[in-house]
Amino acid sequence: MSDPLPLDLWRRLQGVATEMASDKFWRDMARPIQASLRYLKDEVEAMDSVSRKEYRKQAVLSLEAAEGEMAKAAENGLFVSELSVVRAALKALRGDAGADQAAQAAAGEHDSAVAARAEQKAGQQQREQIFQEITGSPAPPPPAVAAGFDQVTARETPFTWTQDDEGTVTVLIAVPPECKKSDVSVVFAKEHLKVSVGGHPLQPVIDADLLYGIISGDSSWALEGSGSKRKLVVSMEKSQAELQWEGLVDNDEGRKKKDLSSLVAGMGVDGMKKWGED
Repeated sequence: MSDPLPLDLWRRLQGVATEMASDKFWRDMARPIQASLRYLKDEVEAMDSVSRKEYRKQAVLSLEAAEGEMAKAAENGLFVSELSVVRAALKALRGDAGADQAAQAAAGEHDSAVAARAEQKAGQQQREQIFQEITGSPAPPPPAVAAGFDQVTARETPFTWTQDDEGTVTVLIAVPPECKKSDVSVVFAKEHLKVSVGGHPLQPVIDADLLYGIISGDSSWALEGSGSKRKLVVSMEKSQAELQWEGLVDNDEGRKKKDLSSLVAGMGVDGMKKWGED
């Protein structure tokens, strides 16, 4: 049988997953891409057509999950070219019309983005070298405020969240190094969360309905870390501990994922692998 993806597209998809997995803020987003690559490898190694079709189906579902998360990041100017690679891979796996053209366009966009990042890094190194040649001293470090709290990143990615098998949802919010308890306000409701942090570019940081219910009385928050690692940790207890959340806030994207999850559960599909499984 033929390979599920062209070699160049396969390598680019691997590169996207590797890049995201190397960053602690984005490694969760890499998991469905990594899962898709594993399914595609299983498809190639499968001995029968039934297994190959199932692996292909799971690979597409995984990439669709990645596409949804990356689309939200792309709205803030993050992972735009990487999203093009994922979408090109989806077209190829589905056999959509224009898949070859999409792959070529994604390759061009991805190459340009990688080149721009490399040029930016090289430019910084060159500026530091020129500074040292003129002054005889190394270039000064970035201002302490930039190292302490990145306002741009805090605005573009105000929070990340995870869930565990015990029914706890954890929301992490980067805060200014000088942030203290009196600067923080967290209001828990059964299906709503409001978080305000003094000095944060977003006011409030979160003020939204939750996609699922929580036990507000068992939920809590705390400040952890110092300097550039200072963060607000919000811990919420699910009202249904065994329920796997498909999103944090009640928006269009979250509702679509929730509805899809309910549909799959209603169909009695067994053996679904989790994104993070080896």
